[in-house]
Amino acid sequence: MLSAVLRSKTAITVCVKIMNAFVEMHHFIADNAHMFKQIREAPNQKIFFEGQVYDARNQARDLVP
Repeated sequence: MLSAVLRSKTAITVCVKIMNAFVEMHHFIADNAHMFKQIREAPNQKIFFEGQVYDARNQARDLVP
């Protein structure tokens, strides 16, 4: 949209970079869908307090295959 309004090389470059960023975000989300699904559906979500490093590491390890 920016490039259509301003019609400058800078506007076109910025527009292309924005579109590339959205494409990269889409690929990241698609490639990590299993992790996002695990986070969303975790029934035993825990809250970690200061000093519970071991429990937090175990939870993080369970999220990454």
